[in-house]
Amino acid sequence: MFIQIKAIRKACKPPRWRRAYLPMHMTFSQLAYILEVLLELPQTDQFEFEFYQEKDRLIESQENAYIPHSYEYSYWSARNSCVDDWLMSKTWFTFRIRGKDKLYPEYRVECEKLLDEIRFSTGNRETLSYPVILKEVSVKEDANWSDGTKVNQILRDSCFLKEMTPTYPSFSEVSVQIQNKQGIGVSSKLKSRDNLLDRSSRSIWEELGDSLRQLASQEQNEADEDIFSASSGYSQVRMNKTTLLDLLSSYTKADLMDSAEETGFRLTGSTKPKMASELAGYLLDPDVMSALLLDLTEEELNAFEAAIGKKRFLPADEDWNDLAAAYNLNYIAEYSDDTAEVPSDVALVYELIRNKGYRDYHADVRWLTECLIVFSLLYVVGPVRLLFRMYKQKKGSLTDYQEFLKLLKKIPPGRNPCRMIGNKLIVNEALEDHIYLAIESLQRDVPYYLPGEKEIQEYAVNGYPVSEAAYRKLSSFFREELKLESNLCNELCRNAFGLFSGGGMVSDYVDELEERGIAFSSEHQVNLFAKIIIDLNNHTRLFELKGHTPNEMRQLMPEPMSGRPPVIVPMSNMSSEILEDSRKELNAMGIEVDTESTADYIPVMAMPGATSEKLRTGMKKIYPNDPCPCGSGRKYKKCCGRK
Repeated sequence: MFIQIKAIRKACKPPRWRRAYLPMHMTFSQLAYILEVLLELPQTDQFEFEFYQEKDRLIESQENAYIPHSYEYSYWSARNSCVDDWLMSKTWFTFRIRGKDKLYPEYRVECEKLLDEIRFSTGNRETLSYPVILKEVSVKEDANWSDGTKVNQILRDSCFLKEMTPTYPSFSEVSVQIQNKQGIGVSSKLKSRDNLLDRSSRSIWEELGDSLRQLASQEQNEADEDIFSASSGYSQVRMNKTTLLDLLSSYTKADLMDSAEETGFRLTGSTKPKMASELAGYLLDPDVMSALLLDLTEEELNAFEAAIGKKRFLPADEDWNDLAAAYNLNYIAEYSDDTAEVPSDVALVYELIRNKGYRDYHADVRWLTECLIVFSLLYVVGPVRLLFRMYKQKKGSLTDYQEFLKLLKKIPPGRNPCRMIGNKLIVNEALEDHIYLAIESLQRDVPYYLPGEKEIQEYAVNGYPVSEAAYRKLSSFFREELKLESNLCNELCRNAFGLFSGGGMVSDYVDELEERGIAFSSEHQVNLFAKIIIDLNNHTRLFELKGHTPNEMRQLMPEPMSGRPPVIVPMSNMSSEILEDSRKELNAMGIEVDTESTADYIPVMAMPGATSEKLRTGMKKIYPNDPCPCGSGRKYKKCCGRK
């Protein structure tokens, strides 16, 4: 059996099309190979059949490969789907190559008629044993198509048909069969098998809506009672009258745009009802809800689940501490009388994902995300198995490496600061200009430092080791000596860790304080700060040392790493003064101070009095980070001192 089709190139004027006979009794993977030859597209498994009216798409599926997800479309396996089950009842479909930034044209393929026997223009009836182009409309110089007769010869030689027992070859297996001159295997007994890859969120939402309307009808007179029995799997959900669409419909257009932007969704509608409907559909997508709720801590998720099991309630002020995150995602409605409730459809979708093991997924992803954050803080680049070792530090975590890799691939891109390349994990920013290669070249030949569970949590939450004595002293110095606010103290400690972990200099940190307008008022403060910051530098985990601190490295490598003592150089007059004042204390610690190597001396002139007096001349000492004396407002090193 054959089907007569007309493949029309989209977005093309004048029209260009090819009419052809295509065989039935095969899979969509086999049909994709034939269409790629017939339409002179690249031989690739990145194809897609789209049946728009049915909201279905067929793609090549591979084990552990990424499966697309769509609100509108369900995805089916091309290798497990028989073309008979689709083309006998559908009038047209779109065929395209996915993920190529539209380098290749798309085609609307119209299914014109089914044929049990073939009658050619000559009037002859014969059994056709290969796909064939019947007619084409094109132009003389078509960048995408060559002569159709040549294509027919390729189809005759490579895609000839062989009757055989039903098989379900992948696209790559079809390619191998063609290369081995085995042709295309067809069978009238071929049937589609279990082939649904991903169900559309739209269909799930419609099913949930039908369930909700049915349940609402059953419990119309008992709206405050539990609506689901324990056997239904929704025993914690109560029927609330408000839906998410009701809540969003009360917003202004500006509020809807802000809410969509905060959740990473782009609205296309221009009217408020359309915008509210779009946003509600997006937020009720189970995959979207799963990703958004990852922002909630375990305590916040517990509070959200507790709210689902309540009627409209009045939260206490302290309750909002744990409910605020879900409220900001529009998953909790608040009313003018200060009462609140979880919209009924939100509760239904959450119960759907919870019953599929969401709590375990939430805990695993949040913990792995914390490990990724700490990996980026301590190492920048390292083996993936190092992250696996970090992940296993928490009791109850996955211990199978392959399962761990699957979980790692499920981390939403916006939550993963790293990229896996081969067996390495690299911080995204370090990929630019191959910075990670420079870090790798500096790393010492020592084992990687492995933080424990509590230390990982501390770094992930604060961005620096809050419990480390040296950092507590620095925070105390800022708070008690300089009277800075707590938030600023924490920020300065975080910045210190970020600077020193990458091998930054003390003088750079002093310059940052100067740029912020933070100054010392006494020699006592200068000396105290110098001692604290040197000690802190020795207790900071460095990329170069694979997460070890300099103090730990001295224990691992008791011999001096260099024959010379460490030297500190200033980059501004302020840091020069601080280091000069602390020279004795630093020398006693085995640290030298060099205030000359980074300084320049420039001539200056001054007229102290009346214009009749002579100009006085002299030399001024200037450092790279000092303001340029030319008055440009830029640093000296980026202006007149540029070398």
